[in-house]
Amino acid sequence: MKKTTVIFIILLLSLSIAGIMTFRLTMSTFGGFFEDSPMLANLFAVASSDPDKGIYVIDSGKRGLKKVDREGRYDNLILDSSDELFSLTDKKEQYNNYIINDLDVDSEGNLYILRSYLNMGDLVVQKEQIWKYRPDDWKAPTLVHEQKYEDNQALIRSGKITSLTCRQDGLYFFFVDNQEVTLKRIGTDNRVNPLFTFPIPDGRSIHEITGYMPGWIYYTTELGELYRVDSRGESQTVPAELTSNTKKRSAIPQFLHLRNDADGNGFLYYIMPNENALYRISISHPEQRQVVFSGAMLPSPPPEGAWLINDYAVTDHEIIVATNDKPNNKTSRSDSSEDKLYLIDGQGSVKMISTFNPAAKEWVDQGTVLLLCMVVILMMAYTTYFAYLHILNRRLNIMIKQSLVSVVVFAIVVVGVGIVMRGQLEKYNPNITEEMKMLAQSGARFIEGDALQRIEQSRDCKGADYLKIQKSLHDLTIDEQIGYFSSLYQFAGGKLYPVIVGNDPDISLFQPVMALLGDGQYPASMKKCAQGSPIETATVQSDLGRWGAAFAPVKNSQGQVVGVFEVGRQSHGFEMKREAMISSIRENVFTSMTALFVAFMMVTLLLQRRIRQLRDSVHALEASHGTVATEVSVTSTDELGDLGRQFNHMARQIQMTIQHVTALKEAYSRFFPEHYLKALNKEITELKLGDNRELDQTVIMVSNLRRFQEQIKGKSSDYIFQYANLFFMQVGEVIQQQGGVICEYLESGVFVLFEGDVDGALDAAIEMVQRVRAGNRDAASLIAVASDEASDVDRNGVSPLENRNPAMNMKAGIALHYGQVKLGIMGTVTEGEKERDKKAERLEGNILSPDVTLSMLMDKLAEVIDVSILTTAAFIGELKNPDQYQFRSIGKLRFRGWERAVEMVDVYDSDSEYQKRRKGASQNMFNDAIRCYQNGGFAVARQGFLEVIRQNPEDKVAQLYFFQCDRYIAAGGVSDDWDGALNVTEAENG
Repeated sequence: MKKTTVIFIILLLSLSIAGIMTFRLTMSTFGGFFEDSPMLANLFAVASSDPDKGIYVIDSGKRGLKKVDREGRYDNLILDSSDELFSLTDKKEQYNNYIINDLDVDSEGNLYILRSYLNMGDLVVQKEQIWKYRPDDWKAPTLVHEQKYEDNQALIRSGKITSLTCRQDGLYFFFVDNQEVTLKRIGTDNRVNPLFTFPIPDGRSIHEITGYMPGWIYYTTELGELYRVDSRGESQTVPAELTSNTKKRSAIPQFLHLRNDADGNGFLYYIMPNENALYRISISHPEQRQVVFSGAMLPSPPPEGAWLINDYAVTDHEIIVATNDKPNNKTSRSDSSEDKLYLIDGQGSVKMISTFNPAAKEWVDQGTVLLLCMVVILMMAYTTYFAYLHILNRRLNIMIKQSLVSVVVFAIVVVGVGIVMRGQLEKYNPNITEEMKMLAQSGARFIEGDALQRIEQSRDCKGADYLKIQKSLHDLTIDEQIGYFSSLYQFAGGKLYPVIVGNDPDISLFQPVMALLGDGQYPASMKKCAQGSPIETATVQSDLGRWGAAFAPVKNSQGQVVGVFEVGRQSHGFEMKREAMISSIRENVFTSMTALFVAFMMVTLLLQRRIRQLRDSVHALEASHGTVATEVSVTSTDELGDLGRQFNHMARQIQMTIQHVTALKEAYSRFFPEHYLKALNKEITELKLGDNRELDQTVIMVSNLRRFQEQIKGKSSDYIFQYANLFFMQVGEVIQQQGGVICEYLESGVFVLFEGDVDGALDAAIEMVQRVRAGNRDAASLIAVASDEASDVDRNGVSPLENRNPAMNMKAGIALHYGQVKLGIMGTVTEGEKERDKKAERLEGNILSPDVTLSMLMDKLAEVIDVSILTTAAFIGELKNPDQYQFRSIGKLRFRGWERAVEMVDVYDSDSEYQKRRKGASQNMFNDAIRCYQNGGFAVARQGFLEVIRQNPEDKVAQLYFFQCDRYIAAGGVSDDWDGALNVTEAENG
């Protein structure tokens, strides 16, 4: 794998890891601290089995579920309100509008939640589902129970399933159907089993219920009464003083929980909203109640109205209470309100365990997120640049370019369609607001203010005044199916109290929900109406969802404002429907654009295929160097067809031109050795006068035909050239096989260079001599056949050429030396005024150096001393395997044209078998004679050379030494500066 590919993969992995970290930190920063404080969700549970004892919180308008630690930091996203239940709901439904109405955690950490699916108006429950989430895989919940309802049942935001309670043997819950309640259990096999059914007293309806077995079941009614159900299914009233429901404008108990303490004692826990305190009563001794938590138990008790108990969770060993120090309607994340968690242990000690204050922390977390986002963006930019630079090699093919442009254009179109559609739908909002204002004003006139004023206790909800008001609201025929709801608030003592809340039946009479709303737009509009404003509007988002509302004052017979009438419209369902419609339009546009994109890409691929054909043809033409006919077949009649035809014409012209240039180059190479070009590292067109290069460690070979002039004397020119070419053909193949280069053809021989391969050069020389000798018997006939004279043969089959030279004997001689050569360009140029005006008339490559001159002289010397292969001692010293060859040193020789004596070697491997035997037999005697000669013992040396001549009369070197010894003996010796060399010229003349 290439290094660049590995780096690119590492960059992609790093980018993925950085992106995941950024996403998780983003969720921790912007998801861990909620838009509404997490404790304002009214529903949360503590997982006592978790090592970190995590807290499960319902948020985002009761549509999201998250897990946080005891410090309020985000730990895990279990259910995101924007994920459409992770696509687990029935896709056949028009939309997935739901809220979470209950949850609980078992001892194994399994989380159970109750989801209520609403209609488009965000009010009427259509079905309910219980889902089970395993702690090892939050993203794969299991549906354990489902209950569907008809629209005419008019279940507002809560269905008939309530009070999820986890025990060791399963999940318990209640099914409240009119005047009958059934306790059910979902076992470990996920089967639903009815356990116990009991009736509700006549004229009563259940507000909240808790428990998991007969005798341990408690419920409250809308009248504020608290009942206990015994084992026979009979409801027994708990004393009113335990719940304070007899006080004026006192809300009924809220958030019932039935739990055992560490000792196994059962207790019923509940919150008294008006007292802002958490109470409990013993199951075994219900006659008294105990304060578990209140503001007075805090180290610094807060003033009345400055804080609120939001919710609590009870385990076997502890109680966790969530409070809000400055309740208000949080309209931004910079709100200074602070939520806290308090822990009450088994001894009743109260300790604050965490503080939720996003404003104090978020700037640090947001800065980290922004920094990570910038790092991810920079990494994406660098990865893209790296891919462009090293993977795409700075090239963007047409497909990538068109894809990038198409994706950007399509994205703009899809986003633009959504913006336009949303803008068109937003135009209907003013009409809806006007309609709500009209309904609010007309509805306020229908309500009897005196009757509203007389409602003072929870039990009054069954009184004549309450029923009259309820009938008046019913007669307004406000249709919940299209999202409208109506609510009525009583104004007394400068405060607003809920009487009928149409969009949340769980809010009971006189429950102090206004404290939850604080000073936001919604309560501010209500207060203005209470102070006499004829009509007010507000747009609100809270844990109940998103809605718009119009408010009108309700007056008594004296004209005093005694209440506020609200007509609202839940917008979440409509927004989901709107988004679903926009999403559908986007999907259709996206599908159309995708089809267009695919068609566009197919056309592009077709064009690109034809372009690639042209490109591949160009590459093929380039790879073949114009020697192969390359044409592209383009049948289209468009511009690409024209381009293809022009390319074919160009390819043919290029092919012809390249073939012509190649032929010229081949012709040049026959006259100008390519070795020159390689040595000079230039093309033939780049050569200029004076280019040169020095080559070290080069073997220089000079080979010539012996007695060439005698052989060609009196012969025709055809005979002469064919005779010479026959020799060149015999030796040329051997030279090429051994890596030699013929740099120059001499009159009757060749000048050859071998770069560094000394053994190969000697092998070539031996084979050359042997080939020439072996070809002598066929030389005459070959020449006769090749010449015009071959047609004239006598009756005996003998050619006239042979008749004229029957003793023709071709013999080669070779000189080998090892040294330096200087290769360069020589020639003449025309003179010009400027350098650029000078033009070469004729240039020629040449090789110059003293070693070249020595080699040329050695070739002539070899013919004089009748040696087939003559080398210098320097050449022999460079052999890698000298023992494989037969050679003898012939001493230092001084010859014509060279001043210094050079030690020479006779390599007789190529000699005839007769000569090799004679030279081998006399070699020791010859060597001894050479040493005596070099030491001045000419008489002894003369006798030794004489013995060599007697054994080998054809040994010309021994003969020269013999005559030289005679001359020195006759002269009485040699001069003092004699160096022991044989002067070949003197010996030959003597």
